[in-house]
Amino acid sequence: MVFDCLQCGECCSYLGQVHTLVKQISDTQFLVRNEYTNVEDVVTLDPDKTDWFADRSIYEIWPEACPFLRPDPNMPGRICCSVHLTRPEMCRSYGCWRVLILDGDGKLVGRIMGPHFLRSEDEELHRFWDANIKDLKCDTHAEWDKKTFEILERHGYRITDTVPADIRERLDIACGIVHE
Repeated sequence: MVFDCLQCGECCSYLGQVHTLVKQISDTQFLVRNEYTNVEDVVTLDPDKTDWFADRSIYEIWPEACPFLRPDPNMPGRICCSVHLTRPEMCRSYGCWRVLILDGDGKLVGRIMGPHFLRSEDEELHRFWDANIKDLKCDTHAEWDKKTFEILERHGYRITDTVPADIRERLDIACGIVHE
């Protein structure tokens, strides 16, 4: 699956619910926590974006935006990560995933990408997916999501699908999902 970033900011428009600032270490360095996994990372403002950080106008459009998402003052309409060079692993591995799958201990073991694609290095989850979900047929994407989440949760997985419906629809469109 190839992911071509349009730098529209949609994917990070709700990540303020996921990444929270624990503390500011210096003028350009921050400790950030992933609220789903509790992993903490130190991030640093990119040298060419330190001046952008003071611009908080993104929150007028997206109140739940990632704390490091900022509009590019040099290119209207372009929205960028101000810590792109040191962004957390979750952000580095992003490729239009819609849902995170955690095991019973809260460890990230997989992602649902695009309409129905599993991205995971966890062999047990892959075997489970292939046996129980891979060939699941439903009339709508919403029905597929509901059934898939129920199956995963019954088998001890936790689903992080807390994205508000209006944002979910925008992300689905960005991920190539057409709603019936």
